[in-house]
Amino acid sequence: MKKICFVLPSLRAGGAERVISFLASNLDKSEFKASLIIIGNKVDAAYDIKDVPVFFLNKDRVLKGSWPLIRILVKAKPDIVMSSIGHLNTLLGCFSIFFPKTKFIGREASVISVFNSFSTRRNLFSREPLYRFAYKQMDMIVCQSRDMYEDFKSTYKLSDSQMTVIANPAPENMQLSDRDMASSEIKKLITIGRLSPEKGHMRLLVSLSKVDFPFEYTIIGSGVEENKIKDKAERLGLSPYIKYIPFTKMINEQLIAHDVFLQGSYVEGFPNAVMESCVSGIPVIAYNVPGGTKEILEEGINGYMVESDEEFVEKLNTMVGMDWNPTMIRESVYKKFRSSIIIGKYEAMFRKMLTE
Repeated sequence: MKKICFVLPSLRAGGAERVISFLASNLDKSEFKASLIIIGNKVDAAYDIKDVPVFFLNKDRVLKGSWPLIRILVKAKPDIVMSSIGHLNTLLGCFSIFFPKTKFIGREASVISVFNSFSTRRNLFSREPLYRFAYKQMDMIVCQSRDMYEDFKSTYKLSDSQMTVIANPAPENMQLSDRDMASSEIKKLITIGRLSPEKGHMRLLVSLSKVDFPFEYTIIGSGVEENKIKDKAERLGLSPYIKYIPFTKMINEQLIAHDVFLQGSYVEGFPNAVMESCVSGIPVIAYNVPGGTKEILEEGINGYMVESDEEFVEKLNTMVGMDWNPTMIRESVYKKFRSSIIIGKYEAMFRKMLTE
């Protein structure tokens, strides 16, 4: 069997953590022997990983875990090391020159040139020459959407042979909505995601102040924009109609209690919340922005994409009166992103890399 080590900064609740832990647990065990190396602490783990060895380094920063990580890799002698999240990918890209017999894969999560315009973080790994060096050492970069692929290729001058596109898997075993939105007097709207500038909560609030139907709006998430969002809602007179939930593990239960998912993002990698909404049978309205949203949504089948705030208001007014088919919404994503399809793409990539 070929040994694959998956490396993550933590196992906290998040898109990268969900996808990598799912992948490690579901590879063909007759062909691949997977293990997980987590830089962070076991007490922070939000995912229960079964049948896969998990090693916690219990470090609060990636740099502090670098030497323990190297020692594990030297001892394990993996055929493949796969990491996710930019700063960890950078670290392992640099380390890869010391492991010539091991293939290194980095999974990326954002359209980096657009996302960086919203970021105020500056650290060692944000220095462009180091990023360029590290990513060129990687044997493969996995992008979640075509937009991400083209942006990453252009930003870091990578070759097509060094890159591939594999989307996130659609979650299984989620309950399907049975709400009758068209007959509901008060429409229930929801947004899930961190409260940060690139997520576009502010423009969602402005649009909601202009719709012509009664609604209740749930915002799930936490982040640096929380106070600004609440202040904006107060100024627009929307506060009585908004419920804030900082965090919940009951995503499916929340989704099926609502009628429409609103996405205001200015950039997305591959939005898990949009995918989860569709799997739950809830239509989505989103802006046409760089990232994977456009690869999920099919107009009139599982939602709409809009080009402006004015179109957002117009389309949302129309959506809440439509007779949506939850089963059709779910199947629109399962036909492209069912977990078995995505696992198959990863396994095919691993096999190809190990024979080259």
